Amino acid sequence: MSKRKRRPAACLALALAAVALFATCSDKLRLREGRLMEWNGAFAKHTAPAAVLIESNEQWKNLWNEEIGQMTPMSPDFSRTFAVAVFAGEKKSGGYAMLVHTPVMQDGRLVIAYQEIKPDPKDFLMHVRTTPYTVVLFWKNHTAVKLQQLPGKRR
Repeated sequence: MSKRKRRPAACLALALAAVALFATCSDKLRLREGRLMEWNGAFAKHTAPAAVLIESNEQWKNLWNEEIGQMTPMSPDFSRTFAVAVFAGEKKSGGYAMLVHTPVMQDGRLVIAYQEIKPDPKDFLMHVRTTPYTVVLFWKNHTAVKLQQLPGKRR
C-alpha cells in the first residue's frame, strides 16, 4: 500500500482517538462539578423562601408550570439525574439571586448548600417586586441528598 492511501486512515484514527480523549475529559469535568444545567430567573410564581429536591418528571413539570410559571424545559432522565430548585421569596427590588454551591460528600450524604445573594446598598436597582429562583440539574450518585441553607451574602 502506498503512503498516500495510509495517510487518510492514519488521520482518521488520530481524529477518532482525539474525540474519545476529549469526551473522556469532558465527562470527568462534568462529574467533578456535578452540574449539568442551570436556570436562573427573577420572577417565579413561588413567593416564599424554599428549597426543593426534584426527582421525577411529575415534580419537574409541577416545578416549572406551578412554581415558576414558565414552559417546562425538556424533562431530564431522572434515573441518572436530579434537580434542586431554590427560591428567595418575594423581594422589594431587583438585585437578588440564589446561589447553589457545588455538592460535597459529608457523612455519607451529598450536601448541597445554597444561599441568597443580596444586592449591594450602593447598587442602582429596579424597584419592582421580584421572586428570584435558581434550578440546577445534577448527576445522581444514588446517595441521600441534604439541602443546606447558608447565611445570605452581599454581591
